[in-house]
Order: sequence, then C-alpha cells, then structure tokens
Amino acid sequence: MSRISLRKEFFYLAISLLIAGGSTIGMFLNYFVSNSGWSNIVFVICLILLMLNISRNGLPVNQNYCKHLKRIIALQLIISLYIYMSEFSFANLNYMFNLFVASLAFTLLLITVEIDYKHLIIYSYVITIIGSLIAFYSFQNGLITNDSDRILDEMVTTDIVLNNFIVCCVVVVGNNARKNIHVFLLMIFSALFDMYILLISTKRTALVVAIIAFLIVVYKYMQRETSINDKYKKWIVLIFIVVSIFVFLSNYSHLYTDRIDNVLYGLNDMIYGTHTDMTGSAFERYKYRQKALEEIKNFTVLNYIIGNGNMQQIDQPILQSFRDMGIVGLCFFTFYVIYFPLKYIFKSNISNKQEVIVFFVSVLSLRNIVSCLNSGNPYTFHKWIPICLLLYVLKCSVTNIEKADDL
Repeated sequence: MSRISLRKEFFYLAISLLIAGGSTIGMFLNYFVSNSGWSNIVFVICLILLMLNISRNGLPVNQNYCKHLKRIIALQLIISLYIYMSEFSFANLNYMFNLFVASLAFTLLLITVEIDYKHLIIYSYVITIIGSLIAFYSFQNGLITNDSDRILDEMVTTDIVLNNFIVCCVVVVGNNARKNIHVFLLMIFSALFDMYILLISTKRTALVVAIIAFLIVVYKYMQRETSINDKYKKWIVLIFIVVSIFVFLSNYSHLYTDRIDNVLYGLNDMIYGTHTDMTGSAFERYKYRQKALEEIKNFTVLNYIIGNGNMQQIDQPILQSFRDMGIVGLCFFTFYVIYFPLKYIFKSNISNKQEVIVFFVSVLSLRNIVSCLNSGNPYTFHKWIPICLLLYVLKCSVTNIEKADDL
C-alpha cells in the first residue's frame, strides 16, 4: 500500500470514528478496557489521523464553506469565554471539548481530500455495527444502569446505535444496495437489529429520530424511483410479514406500546408540567424551562442581545442558547445546528453519489434537530461535530458538482 493511499485510509478511519461517535467509543473502552479518559484519546487520535492528510496541493474548494468553518472556530472560542466567565461546574470539561471542535474545524479547513462514498460507508458501517453489538450486549447483561457513578451511559450508547441505523438507511436508498441483494438484506436486518436495541432502551429521542430518519429516507427514495424492481418487492413483502409477526405475536410486542405511551406521556409532561412518564425526566425539563423563562423576564436590553452568560444546562438547547448568549447565540445555534442540515437533507439529490454523501452527513444531525427542544445543551461537541463534517463535505464536493454542471 502506498504512502498516499495509507494516509487516505487513516482519513476515512478518522471521519468514520467521528461519525460513529468518538465519545461512545471512548465510553466503551473506559468500561471494557480501562477507565482512562478514552474519549479524549479517541478525539486526539482522530485529529492526528486527519492532520496526516494536510497537503498544499489539493482539490479546489468552495470558499463560502471555508468561511462557515472559520465562524464555527470563532464561535467555539466565544463559548469558551462565556464558560470561563460563568460558574458552570463542568467548565474544564467543556473547555476541552470546545477546543476539540475548534481544532477539528481548523484541521478540516486545511484538508482537501475528496470523500469517496464507498470507502466512507464501509468504514462507517463496520465501526457502528460493532458499536451496536456492544450496545446490545450491554443492555442484555444489565451493564447500563442509572447509578450516578455509572460508566456506560444509556443516551451515549444509543447514539452509536442510531448512527448505524442511519448508515443502513442511507445504503438502502443509495445506488449500491440496489445492485447487490446481499448488501440490501444486510442493511435491512442491521436496521431492524438497531431498532430493537432502541426499543429496549428507555431513551425516547433516539427512537423518534430513527423513525423520522426512516420516513425521510422513504421520501427521498420515492422522489427518485417511480417503480421498485420485482426482486425487491418480494423481499420487502417478506420482511414486512416477518416484522409484523414479531411485533404482534411475540413476547416483545409490549415494547412497542410501552415506548409509544412513554413518548406521548413525556411530551405531555414537558408541555404541561404533569408527572406521568416512567422516568420523570420530562417533568424535570419543564421545571428547568420555567426557571429559565423567569430569568429571561428580568433581561435588560443588553441581555437580549448577548444573554446573561448562565451556561447551566436546562435540556432545552434553543431556550438555553437565547438565555445564555442572547439573540446572537440563538441565531448561530438555529442557523448551523437546525437550518443548515435540514436544508441539505431535502436539497440533496440522492441520484448523485457526491450528494448522497451530503445527504448522509446531514441526516447525522437529525438527533440534534429533534432534541433542540428537549435534550442536551447547545455547546456540546455532539451538536457541532456533524456540522463541521457537513461543511467539510460541502467545501470539497459542491465545487466538483458545480464543475460537472458547468460542463
């Protein structure tokens, strides 16, 4: 293997680790190998592998997306300043991850490696399916608990399962699956396996995102195809029958009804402040929201512009971005984390292999979009890594697509 091709293999490995979720992989290593801060190590390894691909002679790039990466670097530094000025108890941890996102964006500015769809999908699938198998083992053996000193976190575990589900959906809707029935079946059964894991977890958001991702993929497929090959019709009907039998006749059917009830109860609790869901987390978010709204009532004109710098997580990223950083923070968050990926989810033409990559990386942000009202905070690296990857793909691929159109 030549030196250049080896560097590219490292590039795909780094990008796929970031897609799979470096924090999830690090968490598994902390539990099964040694509790040594593996998440930080995985992130540093990804940066080093990407830096190996920095070259003066690369593809022409779209400078508009380079400007967006520069803005994200500036935003991460501003967020770090806000955290420094606040009394946020996990400030040191946040500094580290803000620095990583800024370093990632800066590194991606310097790289001009064109992404190959096949390589990206293979690496992403292999890493995420291994993660799904570990997640399944962890759930089945009761390794994931709600103890305060736990290492395996349920939400972080479902991240890699959800990402594998998205990989499978993208492969099915992409060109390769239609050419190879074995790949098609592998992706279908992997997706069903992922869905089962999400059902046995107690995390509502991941399950809802998986369903939305599936519906989007079906929509994109129907946009492209007016008819489905008879060979695939038979397999689709067979899979539908098997799944239906599993849902309605097996001992696991209660999982589906329980999860649907839990989602509906959670929405009701979060909106009205009732206490009906099985975990109580939705009611806690209701209390956080009311407290944040009380803070906003006391805003000055300057607070409305730049926020009050509280930075304490309230599990409602849109509201928190406004409370902490004012209209400026709200605009940055809604534009990059919500509007930007949504735009390319629906704009991408999946008949074009380069745009399938854009679609794939955009769909990875679905969890961040869905959870913008009910989970996490607007500054965590989970929110910004998919955006950095999307901007990199656009930086390198959009120019080539436009060139092809000009020709």
